[in-house]
Parts: sequence; C-alpha cells; structure tokens
Amino acid sequence: MIDVASYVEWPVTELGYEVKGREAEELLNLVTNPTNRDILRVLSVQKESYPAEIARSLGKADSAVVRRLRALENAGLVESRWASANGRPVKMYRLCKTLLHLHVSEPELRIEKEDARVHELVRNVYRRHAKNIVTPSDLEEALRGESIPELSKELDMDPELVDSLVEYAVYNLERVYSELLKTQLELMQCPSCGGLFNRDAGKRCETCRFLVCQRCIIDGTRKPVCTACAPK
Repeated sequence: MIDVASYVEWPVTELGYEVKGREAEELLNLVTNPTNRDILRVLSVQKESYPAEIARSLGKADSAVVRRLRALENAGLVESRWASANGRPVKMYRLCKTLLHLHVSEPELRIEKEDARVHELVRNVYRRHAKNIVTPSDLEEALRGESIPELSKELDMDPELVDSLVEYAVYNLERVYSELLKTQLELMQCPSCGGLFNRDAGKRCETCRFLVCQRCIIDGTRKPVCTACAPK
C-alpha cells in the first residue's frame, strides 16, 4: 500500500525551453519509441504509478521500465517523487503537463517544450473576460489585471507558480494568444448557465436537445436533462 502521507511536493519544472538539431532528434526518438509511448499511455490513465506496477501492466522487466522512466524524466516528460510502499521507499511517476511544439520546416529540427499550465491559466482568464478580449493586447491587460491570490486559489496552484505563469504568458503573448484562438474554435457557451465549455466535454439534454456543460446536466434520471429542463 502506498503511504500518501509520506509524499513530498512534486517539483516545479521550467516553464519553457527549446532544443535543436541532434538534441531535438533524440527527444523525438524518445517520444516516438513504442515502449516509451506505452509507458506514457499507462501514466495518462493511472495518473501516477511506480515502476514495478507499470512493468506488470506492460509485461516488461522492472529494470527496463526504470531505465526508460529515467530517460523520460531527464527529458522533462515525466516527473517523480518518493513515497512509501509496504514500509519501503518507492519512486512514484506521473506525466508532466507538457506541450511539445515540433518545427520541421526549418534548416534543422527544432522542438519547443512548454508547460501546459500556461495555457490552462490563459483559458481560465479568457472565460471570465471573453467579451473584452479580441486582441493580444486585450489578453495582456486581462492577465495583468488578475489577482494572483484569487487565481491561485481557483487553479489550485502555488501563488509563486501562478505569478510565473502570468509573466511567461505575457512574455510569449503572440504564441499564447494564437493557441487561445485554436481553443476558441472548440469552446461553446452553455445555454443553461452561460459559461464556456469545451465542445467535446459537453452533454446533450434529451429534452431540449441543446449541448450543455457537464455542470448543467443531470444524469441521475432515466434520460440526461439539463438544469433548465429538469422538473422543479
């Protein structure tokens, strides 16, 4: 049994950097390796796990999985912390919230690694100020106008991390805004509560047939209905 009380905090990684040439090729090979992809897939489902558990689920030797986990951790794709299992220390692994931007139409391969929490924060700010954000400058104004303590509480993140995420977003404003525009195409306004939600995460009310956010759908009935159509 894993002793949760023995956990230490997950480390805070760099918010963004890039690799080129040979380093980029090595990173690409690491990500596309079938066994590494299987390990990443296991962690995407289990959220966090230790090497022996991952090895069992893949039918691989513990030592082989440990070696690959170390390589993935060195590349910033997974992170680890110590826990206790049956009184013995074990390393728990989980995926880093990482985005990889691949640039192939250049003289040499270039990969940008970026903390996905940057975009999580930007989307959160956009949801509250969507009507006022139509340009990158509008987004910058909204980001700088946020209360770090309140945003930290809402995102369940350390205030210092939130402050760093805001500064990173402002410094990389054009790219962050471009990514936001892509997600806007997937966002819908809930007809029940008025909030924004991702189209893929919505649910359809069997009464009005509108697609609504998950907070406004009632699944306990025979047919899923939205809060607006539910019997009072």
